[in-house]
Amino acid sequence: MITRGLAEFMANAALKNSTKKMEATGVGPVMLKCNDPAPLTYCIARQRVCK
Repeated sequence: MITRGLAEFMANAALKNSTKKMEATGVGPVMLKCNDPAPLTYCIARQRVCK
């Protein structure tokens, strides 16, 4: 079972990896949207980036 804390951590890690791969820097706050239905929890992290 995936907990909300783990889902938030993985979403933030994926955002960081994606930003690094683009050779960009994050600007502004990270917007985190989580949905936790019964068996699975998932989160989507978004942030504006500049090159």
